Amino acid sequence: AGGGINGGIGSVEDGSTFVTFYVEADDLQAVLDRAEELGGTTTTPVTEMQFVTYTMIA
Repeated sequence: AGGGINGGIGSVEDGSTFVTFYVEADDLQAVLDRAEELGGTTTTPVTEMQFVTYTMIA
């Protein structure tokens, strides 16, 4: 796979919009903790699946 950041722009039924982007990190919990220190809010905790571990913040 190539490098770079993947992502997308979307909307929901109420008309609000959002931007989603993906990053790769060696320590996902450390990244999440730092995002929260900077004012981010966890919307989905660190979740492990078969081929990927992810979290969502706002």
